[in-house]
Amino acid sequence: MSTTRISMPHPSVDSRRRHGTSRSCSTQVDLSDMAPHQEEKPVSITVALQSLTTREHSLSVLALSVMFFVKDLAFYGMGAFFPIAWRKSTLLTGLKPATELLCTAAVGLPGVVVAMLLIFSLPRRVAYSLSATACAIGAYAVRGIVDKENVLGVTGVVFYKLFYPTAQMITFLFPAEVFSTQIRVWSMSIIAFCGRMAPLAVPVLIHTFQHLFLLLTMGCFALGALLVWSLPETKDQELKTLPSESTHLKAAGSVASYGAAPAAAG
Repeated sequence: MSTTRISMPHPSVDSRRRHGTSRSCSTQVDLSDMAPHQEEKPVSITVALQSLTTREHSLSVLALSVMFFVKDLAFYGMGAFFPIAWRKSTLLTGLKPATELLCTAAVGLPGVVVAMLLIFSLPRRVAYSLSATACAIGAYAVRGIVDKENVLGVTGVVFYKLFYPTAQMITFLFPAEVFSTQIRVWSMSIIAFCGRMAPLAVPVLIHTFQHLFLLLTMGCFALGALLVWSLPETKDQELKTLPSESTHLKAAGSVASYGAAPAAAG
């Protein structure tokens, strides 16, 4: 490690200057000694799996696996469902398929603003529960497009498009905030792998059992809205570290976690 040295005036310099003494005096300070020495060791997959299968984390892994599954199921599934549904509907008769998809996507633009407001103003679990419930209602009502119930179908599209971005963003936030810094990558890998099972089932469901797909999406969103309450609330909370790292940081003169500003001493 490179060493940087700076010269700091000795306290006696000022007094010598006042007495007319021109001889300079300085103290060499090693900056490397002023910074805490933190040598983080990578966590092996064995240690990560042991931590993720503990009682503290196993339920979180299950809940987030369901949330990632429904996130991918809805994202990829609805992307394949809408073109087929609009072709069966009389609501947008005369429009080209590209125009139908453009109109559907435009409905989702305000959903980004809704997501920003909900995530900023509400606790994580409350915001996800509300958005997932709204998405479940939307997934159920979207069947109106296929069943020639235009009002019900449009209502479903609006509900789904407005609140899906909130559920999607919070789903991505939770793994980074729930799990400790050393096992975050491993946990994200396992959870995302479970989520990727959904796109494999989408082609079969969409082209064969469209109503079953909507019911499955609705059920998974409802289940996610319940399972999210098994996760700890992470909004404005400090991020956790494993005990070994926290001990090391404390020895170096730092705090054991980071994120939110520590509370002022009373």
